[in-house]
Amino acid sequence: MLVKTSKKSIKNALEYMVKIPFAKNLLHKITESARGKCIVYFSLHRVLPDTPASFTHPHYLNRTAITLKQAYKQLTYINRRLPFISIADSLLYLLGKRPLNRSHAVLLIDSPYVQTMRHLVPALEELKIPCTLAINTESILDGRMPWMDEIIFRLGHTHKQSLSVNFIDRSFTLHSMTERLSAAAHLIDYLTQSTPDVLKSRVHHLCDQLREVAIPPVSERICTLLHLEKLSLNPLVSFISAGKSRLPLQNISLDDAKKEIVEAKNELSSWLSRSVLPIYFSQFAFDRRRQKEFIGLMLDNDFLAALIPQKGLCRPGDNMFRLKRLALAQGVKSFEQFELQGLSDAIDEMLLVTLAKDNKSSE
Repeated sequence: MLVKTSKKSIKNALEYMVKIPFAKNLLHKITESARGKCIVYFSLHRVLPDTPASFTHPHYLNRTAITLKQAYKQLTYINRRLPFISIADSLLYLLGKRPLNRSHAVLLIDSPYVQTMRHLVPALEELKIPCTLAINTESILDGRMPWMDEIIFRLGHTHKQSLSVNFIDRSFTLHSMTERLSAAAHLIDYLTQSTPDVLKSRVHHLCDQLREVAIPPVSERICTLLHLEKLSLNPLVSFISAGKSRLPLQNISLDDAKKEIVEAKNELSSWLSRSVLPIYFSQFAFDRRRQKEFIGLMLDNDFLAALIPQKGLCRPGDNMFRLKRLALAQGVKSFEQFELQGLSDAIDEMLLVTLAKDNKSSE
C-alpha cells in the first residue's frame, strides 16, 4: 500500500513538472541520470505551407502533417535540448563506437513530398539540422504518394456521401471529415492484413471508386529521382530505404519480402549511391512470428539497422533492427511524456528494491 501511494505521488509530481517549461530541462537531466543518454528518432511525415487551406487538408486533420511554422518551432525547441545529428553518427553511438556523452535527436522525413522539401530545406539549412529521407522506390519512378496517404487524401476530397467496396461487407458514411478519416483508418488497418498482390488489387479498386481525384495535384507529389539527385548534393541530406511499395510485413512471403526490402535498397543505392545508408525504414510492424526471419534477411544483405513504428527512445545496447521512433506532429505524445514514462519505470524499480530490502531487514 505504501509503495503504491509513493509511486502515485511521485508520478503526479512528475506529470505536473512536465507542464512547466523551466522544469523540463531538470526532468530531462534526472531522466538521463536514471535511464542513461538516448537517441531520439523523430519522424516527420509532411510539412504544409502556412496558408488557411493547410488547416483543412486531410493529412493535417489526420495529424500526419504540420505547417512550416509549427515544424520550425518544434525543431528549434528540440535542437536546444537534444542537438540533431546525422543518422550515420547516431548508429556509431548506439553501436558503442563513440561514447554517448549527451542525448541527441535524428530527423527522419518519412514521406518526402516535393512541397515538404521545398519549404523545409531552407529552414533546416538555417538551423544546420541534418535530415534523412525514407524513400520507397516506386514513388521515385511515378511520384505517387504512399498508398496509405492516397486513401486518406481521396476520401478527404471525394464528393461521395457513402462508400462501398467489394472486399468489406459494409458501407462507410462520408458526411463529415471525421467519418471520412475514420473510414480511411478502418480501410488502411484492414488492408495491412492482406498479401501484397491482394493489397495492390484492393487499393486499385478503392481508388477506382474515388475517381474525382484520379490525378492528384502537383502539391501531392513525392520527390522523383530528379528532385532527389539535387537534394543529394546537400551535405545535410541522406537517404534510407522504405522498401519498394511500403508493403505491410504481415502476410508476406519471403520472396516478396526480398523484393520489398532487399531489391529496393539495391535500386536506391544504384541511383543515389553517395548518400544512401543501409538502414530499413519500416512503415508497419514486423510479424512477431517472423521477425527473426526478416532480421536475418536484412543481416544477410548488409543492413546495419531497421527503424520500426513502435514509439520510444533508443539507447546503446538496443536491438539495432528494432529501433523505435517518435512522430513529430501536432497532438501526439511528446518526448517529455516518454521521458516521464522512463523515469516512472526507474522509480518503480527503485521502490520495489527498497521495499524488498526493508522486508528482508524486518525478518
